[in-house]
Amino acid sequence: MFTEDTLAMLVEEAKFGESDMGLCLSCGETQGNVEGDASGYECESCGRLDVVGLEQALLLADWDGHPPTPSV
Repeated sequence: MFTEDTLAMLVEEAKFGESDMGLCLSCGETQGNVEGDASGYECESCGRLDVVGLEQALLLADWDGHPPTPSV
């Protein structure tokens, strides 16, 4: 599972133009070459179709800044 720190790191990287990162909602791994508004990409680590782009992850996070919860 990824943490608030992972989400914060990705936001920081996006400030410097490295905004092609995504997060797997199942295993928490980060992955490159993911468009910001992507959803349902295949995870290179676990194989599930739960990778979302940074913009999607931020939209799914709750208002306290907690990362999105895994899909079921």
